[in-house]
Formats: sequence, C-alpha cells, structure tokens
Amino acid sequence: MDSPPAPAQPQPQKPLFHKQNPIFELLIIAGVTISVLFLLKGSTFFLNKVKNTKQVTVKQTTIKPLTSISQRLNSISNNNQMRFAFMRNGNIYLFDNEKEILLISPEKQSDKNHCYGMNFPSVSPNGQYLAYIEQKGDGPGEDGCVEGSLNIIDFEKKTESKTDYKIMSFQWRANNKIKFQPIEQSNQLKEGDKIITKQIYYDPRTGKKTIYEKVEIFEEIYGVDNETKEIVNRGIGDVLYSVDYPNDQETRLIRYKNGKYYLINLFTSYWYLLVDADQVGDFVGWSPDGRLALFMANPEEKTEVFMGQVWYIFDTDNIATGLQKTVVVRGAAGGSMSVGLQWYFNKGFISYCSQSLSFVNGDKPLELTNSGGGGCHNEDGFVATSPNGEYAIVKFNDRFELHNKNGDKIKINETLLITKSRFNPYKLIWLNNDFLIISERDFQNNKNKVSLFDRNKNTIEPLIENASI
Repeated sequence: MDSPPAPAQPQPQKPLFHKQNPIFELLIIAGVTISVLFLLKGSTFFLNKVKNTKQVTVKQTTIKPLTSISQRLNSISNNNQMRFAFMRNGNIYLFDNEKEILLISPEKQSDKNHCYGMNFPSVSPNGQYLAYIEQKGDGPGEDGCVEGSLNIIDFEKKTESKTDYKIMSFQWRANNKIKFQPIEQSNQLKEGDKIITKQIYYDPRTGKKTIYEKVEIFEEIYGVDNETKEIVNRGIGDVLYSVDYPNDQETRLIRYKNGKYYLINLFTSYWYLLVDADQVGDFVGWSPDGRLALFMANPEEKTEVFMGQVWYIFDTDNIATGLQKTVVVRGAAGGSMSVGLQWYFNKGFISYCSQSLSFVNGDKPLELTNSGGGGCHNEDGFVATSPNGEYAIVKFNDRFELHNKNGDKIKINETLLITKSRFNPYKLIWLNNDFLIISERDFQNNKNKVSLFDRNKNTIEPLIENASI
C-alpha cells in the first residue's frame, strides 16, 4: 500500500515549481465561419482527415453466449481501440470492434430483501480493463440495490479479479487508475472522535493503492437561541480537520489543514501556503492537466452575480498570480449525482446542474442548452475533450459541434437527429482520438441507445439499441 509522503513542516518560503509560460489563451468561440469554397479546395482543415484510416461499419452482430467468463474473455479481440461496456436487461455487454458480446449475467434475480446484480460497467481509458460493481445477496438498504464489491476484468490477461472493497461508485482517471471511496462500517460515535474517510487510487496493473484521507471531528455544536437568548444544543456535527485533494497525475495536491489550504509537491514534499480557508470556500477540483486548482467562494462572501457565482482559481505553475476570479453558472435543484466538473480543453468546464460553459479566464459563460423543467442533471452530457487534448465535442440545443484547441469549430452531421436538452444525451465518451460514443435516452420507447461519432467522417450514426452506458 502506498501513501502520500508525509511532509515535515510547512515551508512557504521555498519556491515549488519553475515558472512556466502561461498555456491558457483566450478561447474565441464566436465568429468562426468555414466557407464552402474552403472545403471544396481541400485546404488544410482542422479536422485533419487521416488517409487510409479504417472507418467503423456500424453493425449489430451478437456473439452467442458462452458457458463461462473465461470462454467469453477468450472471444475478445486484441484491439482495444473500439471497446466499451454497456448494460442491457440486467446483463453486462461489451462492444468490441463491431461486435456485441454478452460478458456477465447476475447469478439470481433481486427481490425485496436481496440484491443480485451488476452496476456501472466501465472500460478504462486505455481499453485494457473493465470495472463494475457486483451485488451478491446484499440487502437493498434505503436506496435500493446500489452498493456492492468492486470487480475488475483484464482483457489482456483474460482474467477477472474480485476485490474486497464495498463501494457505491467509482471513476476511471486519465492515468488508468480507479478512484473510489470504500464504504466503512459506522460505529457509535462520541464527542471528540475522529471520522476518517478514505479516497483510494487503485492501479489494476500493479495492484497497488494510494490512500488519501479526509479527517473530521465529531462534536456537539452549541448556539444561542434567537428567541430565548439561551445557549442550546444544535446537535452533532462533523467539523473538517484535514483533507487531501490530489490531481489526476498525482504530482501535487491541495491539502486543507487547521483552517488553511496548502499546495504540496508530491515529488519533493514541499508545502506552500496558498490561502486561509476563510478567504475561499470548498475546493472544487483540478483542471485535466493538473495545473489549475478551483475553489468556490466563501459562503459568507457576497459573490452572487447576475449570471451565477464567483469562483477562485489558482494557477499552481504560476503561484505569484494569486487568486483569480471567474463567473460560474450553477443550478440549485437536486437530482442526479454529480460526476465532477466536465472540461472543455483546460479552458472551461460544466459545473453541476449548469447548462452553460464557464471559462477559467473570466470570459462570459456560453449557454449550451436552455431546457426548463424540475430536477437537476449531472455534468457529463455537454462537453467532452479527446484524450490527446486536441478536440472537444460540444452539445447545443440544435446541434453538436466539434472544436479544436485553436478555437476552430464545425457543425457535426447527424444521420438520425438526436433530441438535445439538458437531460439528453446524458453521456459523451471518447474511445480514442477518432471515435466518441453518445448515450441517449429514448423517452418514447423507454429504452436507451448509443450512437457513434466518427471524427474523420464528421458524422454521428446510430450504433446499438437498448443499451445503457
């Protein structure tokens, strides 16, 4: 088991990183027109259609179910570039290079007291692993059949491993590690007890794990009653003591401790005092390149603006610039579980329950959809940036667009129009730098389906029916 290095004393006077040239330039969203003449002449077009690139033929061939998981794994190709997992009728399927493979089925049917099922199958960014949550007779609990054990399939080694971790959700990180929070058995707490929540980064290649902890103190909270002016017990509360927030590269982290936020270089263990916690609110997340650290504003600070809230951004490659402000559009209604900020290159992001793209340089947010209705949505159905950081697909009310990192954009052709709203499609996932899958809800037939975006053809085509990603 690996743990982050335990730094000695804070050393704010020591420089952390060499100053680098800023990588962020103003993103020009509007005013880009691609003329028909430009296309006809075949000038250098930002989509860079690759000659002789194999195009995917969209077809639906299902392999006959095999008798064991090992036999099914042996039927999987060695090409991991066109591979993703989906659910259909309670079973886990794998789409593997134009074939649908029934991979895993639950042992039994769930009943009102027991859960037997598979949830959230997801393939790693490099296509080598599939992780999913398995329930084997666990009680449904208040939220139904949700939590279970984390299992991992290695397509290269043709093996399946079952871990001892009980979890409710997980996320693949860009470095092909799995991030999750194990469910700990709760004990009777008394005042002064520490509550430790673990955030684990698990490497399926080596089996090693790195643990980052959140420590809270369980204590009684007292306050003055507004009417009687007497001191009353407000109840029990968890008061934050310390917590670590690593970037995806695990090269640096933000540490909250004793009312202050520090930046820590995980190679040198140097601490750098960023800001007192009363100057900002909660830490929100890192940019994909592991450089920008985002914070909400302090709740007591009046930061409401006409379009949303003010957030603060630290450029950890250029600390001397200090806190920078940006306007973030956020919704307030409850709904689907947050999956974290979804990024547009390293320049902008979609926050929870928002239908607008917010920019780190403080530019006015860009509205993507404007659907009404109650409830909320998660963040991952609006924008998605390719693994190499060169392209991003963006959803609007009436179209999809493909942008490149230089600010050029083009409308994407749809062979069958997809209904677009804040709820639909609800996932955009790049399989590699050329192909992206779009998971949409078919409200009329109550069945989800998946479409495929081919960057070289600049088209979106239907791929598979009755499939949930």
